[in-house]
Amino acid sequence: MPTPANLVSPRLPAPAAIAVPTSRIHALRTSARVAGLIAAGLGVLGLLGGLLHWPPLATLGAGGVPMEPNSALMSLLCGVSLIFALRSPTSARRSTCPLAVAAFAVAALTLTQWASGWDFGVDGLIVHGGTGTPQRPSVLSALSFAMLSLGLIAMCNRGPMHTLLSEATALAAASAALVGLLGLVFSAPSLGGANVASSSGMALPSMLAVLALAAGMMSARPDGPVISVLASSQPGAQLGRRLLGWLLGAPLLAALLQAGVQQGWFSGTWALALGVSVAMAAMAAAIVSGARRLNAAALHCELELAQLRQAAVVFRSSNEAIVITDAQANILTANRAYEDITGYAVDELVGRNPRLMKSGRHDTEFYRTIWRELHERGAWRGEVWNRRKNGELYAVWQSISAIRDDDGGLTNYVALLADITAIKEAEARLQHLAHHAPLTDMPNRLLFASTLERSLAHARRQQHRLALLLVDLDRFKRVNDTLGHPAGDRLLQVMAERLHSKLRAGDTVARLGGDEFSVLIEDAGSRDEVAALAGKLVAHAAQPVWLEGRSVDTSISVGIAIFPDDAGTAADLTRAADAALYRAKASGRNTFSFHSAELTQLAARRLVVETSLRRAIGAGELRLHYQPQVDAASGQLRGLEALLRWQHPDQGLLLPDSFIGAAQESSLIELLEDWVLQEACRQARRWLDAGLQPRRIGVNLAGRHVANEQVAATAERAMRAARLDGPACGVQLQIEITESILHAGPGSAATLQALRGMGVKVVIEDFGAGHWSLAQLKELPIDALKIDRQFVQRLPDDADGVAMAETIVSIAHHLGLQAMAEGVETPAQHRCLQAMGCDEMQGHLSGRAMAPEDVAAWLAARG
Repeated sequence: MPTPANLVSPRLPAPAAIAVPTSRIHALRTSARVAGLIAAGLGVLGLLGGLLHWPPLATLGAGGVPMEPNSALMSLLCGVSLIFALRSPTSARRSTCPLAVAAFAVAALTLTQWASGWDFGVDGLIVHGGTGTPQRPSVLSALSFAMLSLGLIAMCNRGPMHTLLSEATALAAASAALVGLLGLVFSAPSLGGANVASSSGMALPSMLAVLALAAGMMSARPDGPVISVLASSQPGAQLGRRLLGWLLGAPLLAALLQAGVQQGWFSGTWALALGVSVAMAAMAAAIVSGARRLNAAALHCELELAQLRQAAVVFRSSNEAIVITDAQANILTANRAYEDITGYAVDELVGRNPRLMKSGRHDTEFYRTIWRELHERGAWRGEVWNRRKNGELYAVWQSISAIRDDDGGLTNYVALLADITAIKEAEARLQHLAHHAPLTDMPNRLLFASTLERSLAHARRQQHRLALLLVDLDRFKRVNDTLGHPAGDRLLQVMAERLHSKLRAGDTVARLGGDEFSVLIEDAGSRDEVAALAGKLVAHAAQPVWLEGRSVDTSISVGIAIFPDDAGTAADLTRAADAALYRAKASGRNTFSFHSAELTQLAARRLVVETSLRRAIGAGELRLHYQPQVDAASGQLRGLEALLRWQHPDQGLLLPDSFIGAAQESSLIELLEDWVLQEACRQARRWLDAGLQPRRIGVNLAGRHVANEQVAATAERAMRAARLDGPACGVQLQIEITESILHAGPGSAATLQALRGMGVKVVIEDFGAGHWSLAQLKELPIDALKIDRQFVQRLPDDADGVAMAETIVSIAHHLGLQAMAEGVETPAQHRCLQAMGCDEMQGHLSGRAMAPEDVAAWLAARG
C-alpha cells in the first residue's frame, strides 16, 4: 500500500541526500566547462607571453609581474584535464588523470626545490624571464595547483570519498588564491602583495586561474557536500549562493580596480576604495535580504512542523487503519489500527510488500485493475479480501492514493482501510438464511428456482439431458400428529441427509417446504440411469428411522420429469414432475414414476431385470452355449463362439436380447463379461481333458469394457487358471468386439495389443452396421472382420447386401485380415460368401448354438 513522504513519524526512514534540480545540474556542468576554458586560456596566454616576450602578454600580472611560465603550464594542464573529466568516465580515466599527474609533478618539484633550497632547474623548464633569470612560481601557486591536481585525479573515480576529496582540495586551493588576492589588494607583505615576485607571492593571472579551476571542480560534482547544499532549493541556499558570489566578487573587483590603477587605467586609489565600498554595501544588502528570507522560511517551517505534529497525532490515534509505502509499494510505516487489523507489528512490515497478506480470493486481473486506476487516476477504492498473520481471512474497504512531488514524480502510496469482515459475515448469514431452509440447511424454493433456470440454460447450450425429481414423504402428517413436531422435524433432517448421501457432487437437493423435496440431476444420462438413482433413493428412504425412542417405518414417492423429453421450461418441467409424483402416490406410494406411463413401466421393468440378473450371477443361473465357426471353403471346424444364456427359474431359458440391455445400462455388463471369459476358458479345459479339440473359443466383449486396462489382466488370469496360456495347449482364445471399439479411445488399442501379445485372436464383429474409419481400423491390432448378419441375410438376391459384403471382404483382405460371416443359414448364402473369398462363417447352416454337453457329442462325432 502507500502514504505521503512528508508525514512526520518516528518510524519513517531518514531523508535521502539533498536533491539538486536537473536544470541546475546542467547549469553547473556548463559553468564547469567555462571555468576549464578560462583556466586553459589563461595558461595559453601566460605561455605565449613567456615564449614571445610580447609586453602586453608578458605583463599580465599586477605591478608588471607576469604569470610564471610553469604556472601557466600547470593552469593549462589542469584546465584541459577538467574539460576531459566532464565528458565521460572513460575519457576521464584516459585523459584527465595523465594531465593532472603532469601538473602535480611540476607543482611537486617546485615545492621541493623551494623547501630544500636546491635548484632543480624546474623554473626554466619552459622559458626564462626577460631578465634572463627564470621566473619561479610562488609557493601559493605551486601549492594551489598541486591541490587542484589531486582533486582532478579524485574526480576520475566515483564514490562519496572521492567526491569529498575533490571538493576539499578545490576549497583549499580557492582559499590559497583568495589569500594571495587579498595580499595583492591590500599590499600586505605577509600575503605576498608587497613583493609579488617573491617566492611566497602569487601573480594575478595565477590567482584567477586557481579560482576558476576550483569553482569548475566543485560545479562538476553537484553531489558534493557543499555544492549540493548551495545548488539545492533548501532554505538558506539562495543566501549562501549570493554571499559566496560577493565573497568571490568583491576581492576580484578590488583587484581589477587596483590593476587598472597600476596600469594607468585610473588615476589615484579612490577607485579602489569606491569599489570596496560598493562590494561591502552589496554584501550587507544581501545579508539583510537573506536574513529576512530565512526568518520568513523559519516561520513557515514552524507552521508546517506544527501541522505535521498534528497529522502525526491523527495518524497514530486514528481508528481507521493507515499504511504508507514507497513508490515501489514497499511498506514504510503503518499505524496501530493497521496492526490490529492485520496482526502484524509495524516492525515486521517495514520494507515488505503488502502482497504477503494476499488471500488468494482475487485473480490477477483484479490487481491489474487497481494499478491501472492508480496510474491513470491516482486513486482507487474498493473491497479487498486479505489474510491476517494467523491465517484468518478478513475483508476491508480500502482507499489508495498515489502521492507525487512538485515535479510530478511518484513518491509514495497511502492506503486507508476499514475492517468490514463483520459486515460481510452478517451479509453472508442473511444471504444464506434467505436462500436456505433453516431446519435442513438445504436450498429453499427461491434458490432452487434460480438454480433450475441456470441448469436449464446450461443444458440447452451443452445439449445435455436434465432430470427433475420431486420427492414427497409418505404419511408425514401422521408422524407429526402422533409423535409431535420435534419428531417430524427430526424425520425431515434424516430424509434430507439420506437424499443428499445418494447424489453426486454436482447434483442439487432442496427442501421446497413442508415434507416436499426436489432433486436436480444435471447431465442425467439415460432414463434407465435416472430410474436406477430414483430406485436407490426410494430404497434408502424406506429404512426405519429411530424417533422418540421407537422405530418408525418411512417411505417416499418420487415424480420424475426429463428435459428436453418432457418439457422445455422450468415451469413446464415442474408441472410434469408434479404430475408424475401424483401418479407415484396413486400407485401405492413408496415408488417412483416418470412423466410418461409407458416409460415408467419400461424403466421399472428394466430395474426388475437388473435386480434379478444381479441375483442370477450369484445363484449360478447363467449358462454358455457354443456355436461352431467353420472354414468357408472346406467346412472344417475353426472354433466355437460362446453365447450367453440365462436359465431363469420362472421364465426358462432367456436369450441375451431380453436382459443384455439392462446390463449395459448399469455396471453389470463388466461383471457378466468377466464371468463369460472365465467360464469359456474353464469349459475349453474340460474338453481338452476329455480328449476333444475345440481349436478356438470366442468370447464377446463390449467396446467400452475393452477400454478398461483390467480386461487384459482378467483374460490372462482366466487363461492361466485353465492352463490355456502355453503355446502347446491346443486352444486359442478369441475376443470378439463390437465396431464401437473404433471410437473407444487410445486405451482400447493398448488393451488389444496386450491381448495380442498373449496369443489372443481379436475380431471386430457386426462390422458395417455402425460408423467406422479406415484410418482407425488400420491402427488397431486386430486379426479379422466379421460381417454383420443383416448383410448376410440379404444374400444373394439383394444387390446392396452383396456390394456391402464384398466391400467388407475386400477391406479385410487388403488390410491383411481374415473375413468372417455370421448368420449363414442357407446354401445360397454359403456359395455367395465363398465366391467373395470369405474365410470363415457361422450360422445354423454349419451348426446351432449348443449346450456344452451337446458340443462334446458333436465334437466326438466329427472325430
